[in-house]
Amino acid sequence: MKVAYYNSYLKKTVGLMFKRDIGNGMAFTTSCGIHTFFVLVPIDIVLLNKNDTVEKLYKNVHPWRVIWWGFTTYTVVELPMGTIAKQKLTAEAKFADSGISLEQV
Repeated sequence: MKVAYYNSYLKKTVGLMFKRDIGNGMAFTTSCGIHTFFVLVPIDIVLLNKNDTVEKLYKNVHPWRVIWWGFTTYTVVELPMGTIAKQKLTAEAKFADSGISLEQV
């Protein structure tokens, strides 16, 4: 499974807002939090550190939520709901072993 990785400020800002079909989701770097305002469907969220190790997993995050974290998170991966369970992702696992790859766009 390939997930688009965005560096553009505009792409990161708009993200998955206003979309009913989020495809395979998206990934981006951020500092301390995200929101799901205007995201029309529930999503799964994976937080990675600089070593691409899974720090935290959020399943079935509904629209209009805010998620904050510490400063060790480097990459956020937003996925279709159910992907965490389907890919059997676990905290402290190497993301490279998940079967999901990030593709720079």
